[in-house]
Amino acid sequence: MILRAMFRSPQPVDGERRTQAEIDLDRVVLYQGPRLIANVPATELMVLTSEDLPSGVIDAIRVTLPNAYQPWTEAEETALRDMWARGVPIADMVTALGRRYKAVQSRARRLGLPPRRG
Repeated sequence: MILRAMFRSPQPVDGERRTQAEIDLDRVVLYQGPRLIANVPATELMVLTSEDLPSGVIDAIRVTLPNAYQPWTEAEETALRDMWARGVPIADMVTALGRRYKAVQSRARRLGLPPRRG
């Protein structure tokens, strides 16, 4: 099961600080304070949501990534080219540009920037 998570502020995920992540889960373990609430195989989980999410998915994404699904500006493309050339981690570009991780990768590919990971 793939969990797609969005965080209000950068959080440590696989050694990087990120505002969003796709995490391949084996189990879901939930705590409320010190109390264990659930410990189930991820294959048994169908929906995980939060009452704090805005009603629209795009609105929810824009809580942490304000430019998500907006047209790219020339200034953003210039900033992306510069950060890419300097080797800035994609997770940091996500925060700086207010874009989704895959959007940064996709725009880099469209701009003809050399492929890379992270």
